[in-house]
Amino acid sequence: MANRIEITTPAIKKHLKGYTAEKAIAEYVWNGFDAGASKVEISFMDNGLGLGGFSSLKIVDNGMGISFSELNNKFKPYFVSEKKHKRNISLPHGQNGYGRFTFLVFASDASWETVYNDGDKNKKYIIKIKADNLEKFPSTQLLLV
Repeated sequence: MANRIEITTPAIKKHLKGYTAEKAIAEYVWNGFDAGASKVEISFMDNGLGLGGFSSLKIVDNGMGISFSELNNKFKPYFVSEKKHKRNISLPHGQNGYGRFTFLVFASDASWETVYNDGDKNKKYIIKIKADNLEKFPSTQLLLV
């Protein structure tokens, strides 16, 4: 299943031109807190080149996942975020809907494994995006947790 967002890859890349890797990683940490997480963990593997880069980065939080049925609403359109309209205990950080694409600063692709509650069951699936085609984000329904 391939879903689509409503902006082109070059336009997204142009908008994120001024981002640093640190700011991009901070966006993902904030996304976790905006999703109600009380814990966010960051781990990485050094790329071994001695230049301070990494070969993998993993950010894990215990926030609410993205319901599979809501995937299209959450990932499109670009520049729209439900966080802007949602009021909870703390003010949401991300409000423009582009935080999910900030991986472009330091990687060529990204994968999100999300776990969400569907009634009386937890479900899990993976969302994948590649830097050369941001308009599509294939997702795979995985399993009950």
